[in-house]
Amino acid sequence: MMLRNYLVVAWRNLLRNRIYAGINVLGLGIGLAFCVLTFLFIGHEWSYDSCHENADKIYRLYGKKKESEGERIGVRTPMPLAPALLESYPEISHAVRARRNWRPVVIQSGDKRFKEEGLVFADPEVFEVFSFPVVAGDLQRALDGKNKVVLTREMAQKYFGSDDPLGELLTIVDFDEDFTVSGVVEVPTNSTFCFDLLLSSQHFLDSHMATMWNSSSVITYVMLAEGTQSAQLETRFPAFVDAHFGDYDDVELHLQPLKEMHLDPMFQAGLTPASDPLYSYILAGISLAVLLIACVNFTNLSLGMASSRFREVGMRKILGSTQWQLVKQFCGEAVLLSLFALVIGVALAEVALPAFNGMVDRDLVLEFDRTWVFLVGLVLVVGVVAGAYPALMLSRPQSVEMLKGRLRLSGGNWFSRGLIVAQFTLSVGLVVMTLLMAEQMEFMRTKNLGFDEEQVVVIPMGSGVGADEKRRLLEAYRSAVAQRGEILNAAAADASFSGSWGSFNRNKHEGKPFEFFVTRTDGRLLETLDMELVAGRSFIPGSQVDRQESAIVNEALVEDLGWEEPLGKTVPTWRRTIIGVVRNYHMESLHHQIKPVVLEYWPDENRGLRYLFVKISSEDIPRSLARVRGQWEQVVPHHPFEYSFLDEDVDRQYRVEERWGGIVRYSTLFAIFVACLGALGLTSLAVARRTKEIGVRKVLGASASSIVALLSRDFVKLVVVANLIAWPLVYYAMREWLQDFAYRIDIGPGTFVWGGILTLMVVLLTVSLQAVKAALSNPVEALRYE
Repeated sequence: MMLRNYLVVAWRNLLRNRIYAGINVLGLGIGLAFCVLTFLFIGHEWSYDSCHENADKIYRLYGKKKESEGERIGVRTPMPLAPALLESYPEISHAVRARRNWRPVVIQSGDKRFKEEGLVFADPEVFEVFSFPVVAGDLQRALDGKNKVVLTREMAQKYFGSDDPLGELLTIVDFDEDFTVSGVVEVPTNSTFCFDLLLSSQHFLDSHMATMWNSSSVITYVMLAEGTQSAQLETRFPAFVDAHFGDYDDVELHLQPLKEMHLDPMFQAGLTPASDPLYSYILAGISLAVLLIACVNFTNLSLGMASSRFREVGMRKILGSTQWQLVKQFCGEAVLLSLFALVIGVALAEVALPAFNGMVDRDLVLEFDRTWVFLVGLVLVVGVVAGAYPALMLSRPQSVEMLKGRLRLSGGNWFSRGLIVAQFTLSVGLVVMTLLMAEQMEFMRTKNLGFDEEQVVVIPMGSGVGADEKRRLLEAYRSAVAQRGEILNAAAADASFSGSWGSFNRNKHEGKPFEFFVTRTDGRLLETLDMELVAGRSFIPGSQVDRQESAIVNEALVEDLGWEEPLGKTVPTWRRTIIGVVRNYHMESLHHQIKPVVLEYWPDENRGLRYLFVKISSEDIPRSLARVRGQWEQVVPHHPFEYSFLDEDVDRQYRVEERWGGIVRYSTLFAIFVACLGALGLTSLAVARRTKEIGVRKVLGASASSIVALLSRDFVKLVVVANLIAWPLVYYAMREWLQDFAYRIDIGPGTFVWGGILTLMVVLLTVSLQAVKAALSNPVEALRYE
């Protein structure tokens, strides 16, 4: 009977204060939803490769080389490394090699063609090291032949629908070979060893690099025998390097645990890009802070709602209610509210999950696990604390004083102010971080890259396009240029100008390391991309002298060699004469310094020219694209027309920063919203505590604006203190983040000031909603019981 009475009274009070109750539930619900989503993502990030049964025994080999500018670290290793390790160390039970195909391939299934990017080669023993759930086939023999392919479940359904894929044929058009489907597996989303199609390593073992120790082209994984310590094994690697690497014995070999690979941003050349754990730490910190703020605000708002019930409490005390009964009453109401908040939080998380997955580029699902047990326990604790605190405060005054309305609640103590400063500090920090990240992204988008990336169509020309077809393609596009129509210029190169430099060369010059990239191109690349020659001339199309003897270099190479007059000199170790110097240009993201580059002239028919660049008119882009497509289909109708725009390719280099910039922006909105709810709660407390003071001031002639200023003054002070705390912390954090960019903005005071002003305006607007209501209220109501 007593429980029923508590529930009835609780429900009535919630309906009576439904606006505040709704705000309270929404604030805690948003905090819980944000926490659920971020912890779901963080848990997924830290679970990478735990899906493999032998994960604790699997390591990846990587090399480290000390150079004048620091250490060079890479995961690409020589092809003969794996068998040599197996032969030299009985502690290594398995060693497998893997390599991702460097470009997309065209897969033909029946009369349908598909462009795929997830083609990986691996040794047949790969399934003895990595464990994948088997859908169909015998994985022990799945790659024992050169022309066998293992598919993921998704690829099998894509090509064959509900039919049995085993034994079916797929044609890789680029290789001009047929492959028999020998197995189907499920690749977990948290595996760093992932693929869409898996072929045997026999395809690349036939090459001349299979026995070369000075060429690194594969990733090598080893599985250690039971009880083997990786650190002890590493101490024996120097002798192995001396015995096998010859002139390249200055390389150190190391082992990286499989479970550490995903969260090590130094290694980005693996089968999958690594993730920076810094972002996970930041997101976890923001999530916990937002949740803490939501819980504190829930308590403050509960106290604010309780302050309007002193007469009810006084009457209950006169009628015999004990302090314990009051605590149970208020705790029941708060727990009921917090459970509503949990339901709303879970619903919001479910609704927001698809958008969140798109933002973090993951495929997460909500599952009932220990996280939910934690959340249920959390909301119960929050409900009990939020109910017990106001109940204990309200049970102290004398009943008669409560009936007269002489209630005093201690809502303005230093602890409460400290919590408000903490949440404003977080809000200010996030606002300033968002502004600085936006400035850096705008800087990267608008920086002169050294070439014109606008209205340039990039067409990859894979091995399916023959040398004669490449020549005829370029002739067709250049004929269109002469007509002065939709196509303005055309050129070819072996680099994409959006992350690819061409081939890398490492030698020594005058006893010092000399490293540079070589980009092969036809004679029209500079004019097609509007690249500026600062000295000399460009290549002459058709010139055999330029083909065999000439080179154009960039300013970085000239500076690296310390030359003042490079024209006519020979590129060291390359035996080509410099005929021109091109202004420095960016072929990688602004994370990286511009590298020394040598441009070589190759004839149009050379198979190494893998990318076609077509400059089109901006007047009618769809029509221009149709013209480009038409020329392609006339020359190579058997190969699908695939293209991208160069400016979009450049922007894609910053998709990680764009993604995390979006996450921080949304986190900022969440934090500010929850912080404003807290400000609203404290304003409610201040109004309840100073109701009669406000009435007296109004009777004595105080204006509404002065009352609003009175109630807002404390919050202005708190926001100012929060700015002083947040600014140095954000400066340090953003300075560290910007260190990852070779080209970056300068951090100035203006962004910090604007961030502080923006936060202050939002807080004042929120506080004013309650302050104006109090300032416009009838002073007689406030003084009627005095």
